[in-house]
Amino acid sequence: MDGIYFYGMLAVVWVITVGISALVPYLSRRPVSFGVALPPERYGDEEVRRQRLRYMGQSVLAGILLGIGAGILSAWVDRDGAALWHAALLLVYSAVTLLLFLQARSRLKRLKEERDWTVPTARYVAVDTAFHRQRSTPGWGWYVLPLLILAASAGTAAWYYPTLPDVLNVHYNGAGEVDRTAPKSIGLIFTPSLISLLVTGLLAVAGGAVTRSKQELNPSDPEGSRERSLAYRRAGSLFLLMLAVPVNLLFGLIQLGLAGLLGVRVVEAGAIGLTLLILAVSILYAVRMSKLNLREPGFLLKDDDSHWKGGLFYYNPDDAAILVEKRVGLGWTLNYAHTISWLLTLAPFLLTAIIVATAVFAGG
Repeated sequence: MDGIYFYGMLAVVWVITVGISALVPYLSRRPVSFGVALPPERYGDEEVRRQRLRYMGQSVLAGILLGIGAGILSAWVDRDGAALWHAALLLVYSAVTLLLFLQARSRLKRLKEERDWTVPTARYVAVDTAFHRQRSTPGWGWYVLPLLILAASAGTAAWYYPTLPDVLNVHYNGAGEVDRTAPKSIGLIFTPSLISLLVTGLLAVAGGAVTRSKQELNPSDPEGSRERSLAYRRAGSLFLLMLAVPVNLLFGLIQLGLAGLLGVRVVEAGAIGLTLLILAVSILYAVRMSKLNLREPGFLLKDDDSHWKGGLFYYNPDDAAILVEKRVGLGWTLNYAHTISWLLTLAPFLLTAIIVATAVFAGG
């Protein structure tokens, strides 16, 4: 039964990863395709549609072949080895789909040049001076809920810490038997709390940044575009808040499991349930954002293909905005012409290093 749960979860990860990757061209904001700005009337051009379908077919085929390969390789190793094989081939799949994306982008750019497609530039820009003063997203106070979950798990671990055995079980094999132990330490028990705190902080900061992100209103329909933009921000910030709750519950389970206050089966079942909940929330977010994208009539203020490197990374020194809407996928991305964007990108890696160093120091 445990094996069914484990390999079932791996299969779910593959299905969701391949599904999202295959739909990337359809999750982008119209009239952009593969990061290339197109005239609105050309978005449905037969050749453009063919490129999207071609990418979808190739990405699905690559996912099926690599997924089967991961399954075959997993049959020769234990669960830890299987997880490593699947992770490695998922990285390979990401690299393959990136290459497919760049190939499709290159073909569309060439098609745009050959047919001399010109993206109309707006003659004027619509600006709502009261836009950022309107409450369109959940306030900071809502993050008290995930912090209460964090405090409850950390408080419980602290209460029982003096009575915990000197050696703790930290890993179990497929049969539920202990195969790895570690000395009791503050670093071992409270590292999950530190991770939860840092992740919640990052999600809260990201939610605030979404609220302050650059506004782009359609000059031909400023009121409708304004409502869509507010809804877009509301969905994004609500998603981040909803993500913080199961993430804190997940790390709370891990913490109490490390302390031996919850059985391994309870932790495994809870982790599977919370992982599925996170995936469900992510899918609902993608569906909601896609609907908002489809509701907005295709428009671009200008053809700024030159500022989108590979169609994925925005670099425009003349744009003061730090956060802009993505051209590919859903949500927002950073303007890498500003130093703060690089610092924000490196922050998770720096925080990870701090967490590891803190755990090692506290455990020593």
